Amino acid sequence: MRVKCIVFSMLFLFSTSCFYITGKGGDAKVLLSIWSRVPANVAKIHVAVCEGAISSDTVLNVQTFEPGSMITVTAPAGAARIMYVVTEDYQGYINYSGASTPVDLESNSETALVAVQLVSFGNVDVLNNPTYTTLNITWSANWYEEYEIQRNIGASSAPTDAQYTNLVTTKAKSYSDYLVDISFSNYWYRVRCYSVIFGKYTQWRLDTVGTPAPYSRV
Repeated sequence: MRVKCIVFSMLFLFSTSCFYITGKGGDAKVLLSIWSRVPANVAKIHVAVCEGAISSDTVLNVQTFEPGSMITVTAPAGAARIMYVVTEDYQGYINYSGASTPVDLESNSETALVAVQLVSFGNVDVLNNPTYTTLNITWSANWYEEYEIQRNIGASSAPTDAQYTNLVTTKAKSYSDYLVDISFSNYWYRVRCYSVIFGKYTQWRLDTVGTPAPYSRV
């Protein structure tokens, strides 16, 4: 298998909200050259080389690195290669992510840019529908892959991990939980980003629902 290269310069800005990877091609391997200081909350850097789109079906290879001044990533030659990057913190949670536009690794003049940003996860909101049979869960996030939702019904205070049950994994940023008849109980929901490609998660985001007309949050 032929292997081409892109030389990346990874610039961690003084702001910990984002960093950038830029570069110009060569003919042997993908080289990640880190400038400035890696944010203190980055423990590992994961890179997936994808073809055409970011999904578990398009991954050509996945590599993991310790933060350092130079990282070397191998990438098969070919068209529409996407460099998908996530980092994890010292607790094992995803904290930054980003991806390049598709790059053709066929010559010595490839250029790629990856804007890697702190994963932003907005509030998890839960609302009743007018018939009180469905709770609609919504959230916002700058994420490429999937979201996992868990639920607890009836806890009077914040549930433990063991009290939650898996509800659904979805690529959408909303979910309608059909409950037939919403009882006068407490409903707890939590959402996190999930990477199928890297097998990693962000930390949970939490919201609660109480009585349905109108509900009161615990």
